[in-house]
Amino acid sequence: MYIISGYGTSDEALRSAAPASNYLLNRLHGELKSIGEENASKPREQQDLEYKDTADNRYERFGKFEEVYILEEEYLSKIIY
Repeated sequence: MYIISGYGTSDEALRSAAPASNYLLNRLHGELKSIGEENASKPREQQDLEYKDTADNRYERFGKFEEVYILEEEYLSKIIY
């Protein structure tokens, strides 16, 4: 996962893997935001190990879809870029 934060500003940064995941989660609400805050407080090495474990085992844990759902235009404004 890659996220460009602060796009077009002096704070622009490319985030990857665990930092990208934490950046995204911290901009959500409720339980997902709490998970992001908890992850961000862990040592970076632990964050990377947990991210890699999830990425390596995602299909076994969450299943694999043959088709990708595409949002209808009315919902596209809710996507975090």
